[in-house]
Amino acid sequence: MNYQVFLDLSALKEYKTFTSAADERGCIQSTLSRRLMAEEAALECTLFDRKNRELTFTGKLYLRYGAKLVHIKSELSQFVGDEKVAEEALNFRAFSYVYEIYETESITRAAENLYISQPALTQYLNSLERNLGKKLFSHHRGHCEFTDEGRRYVTIAEAAKKIDRGFRTELDTHLRRTSHKIRIALSRQTGSLMISRVLSTFLEEFPHIQIDITEADTDRARELLLKDNVDMAILVVQGLSGGSLKYTKIYREELKLITPPVLKKKYPGPVSLEALDGERFILQQEFTAVQHIVSAALSQHNCSPDVICRINLFRAMANMVASGAGIALLPEHALSDYGRDCHVVSLEPPIYYYLVYAIHDEERCSEAMKRLMELLKEYN
Repeated sequence: MNYQVFLDLSALKEYKTFTSAADERGCIQSTLSRRLMAEEAALECTLFDRKNRELTFTGKLYLRYGAKLVHIKSELSQFVGDEKVAEEALNFRAFSYVYEIYETESITRAAENLYISQPALTQYLNSLERNLGKKLFSHHRGHCEFTDEGRRYVTIAEAAKKIDRGFRTELDTHLRRTSHKIRIALSRQTGSLMISRVLSTFLEEFPHIQIDITEADTDRARELLLKDNVDMAILVVQGLSGGSLKYTKIYREELKLITPPVLKKKYPGPVSLEALDGERFILQQEFTAVQHIVSAALSQHNCSPDVICRINLFRAMANMVASGAGIALLPEHALSDYGRDCHVVSLEPPIYYYLVYAIHDEERCSEAMKRLMELLKEYN
């Protein structure tokens, strides 16, 4: 979005003609017209109907989201101490550049991601700092460290980018004349808890997006993605090499041994899998991704469990262990909810798995999908 275009559209809504709107804005008509035409070209839509002298649907949408930028301008005014400078500083190009440096912690990597040269980016940033009258960051040996003022600027930039994402997603939905939908395949056990927390934040920003979730094991989720039946698959994998699919790590998690409290003395500290040979185990079904990893580890370390039960619910597994039925291996995230009545022990060496997401083509993603991927990468 462009704050100046928002002000132009506000004037056009009230005065109906470019001449009157330009007078109100304190600029010549050609300047206002060029600014509006450039934004319409970038968005590939019409914001103002010249014939009927009224805003189009997208123009009204632009005003609705642009009104939210008034708060961003207020934040910038407090930041720089000058309202006129703040209005000039409400620049999404600057926001994107600085935010990319904040994400990568490097001007070099940021320049690569932004497809511009490092000298050009450095020159732009020096000019931005001069205009703001603020030192945003320092860089030493390729690493950028943000100042307190720089971190405050990033917070403002992130809020502005959120408004812009919301506008572009709703615009995309309108232009397609369809309800926007994101289809996700994920594991019932490992993915559901994580996605519920991420989606609560996502849907606050994109309340008009419909999320369709298909619960499936990792192999099935991968198959659905390859057949283009879903837009994203959230998978449990042992490594980050996805073959024809590109995996992006959400988190790495450790599998822990849980035992009945009475076995605390027998297994007081880190336990090798070899020491568990012959123990009574409660395991998940073989088709689950976590169990594939567990089975491979047991075989590698010559541990032959006495399997007394196979069940997929982490809560049920923990309850059975607490009652003394056997021992089990559970992901660390499940223990805060289900492992309170069990003795929890680390394995030596530890067993890890990765929760990742995969999509077809990141460059062709909608603004909503890009935001969802950001939230997944931020999940901890």
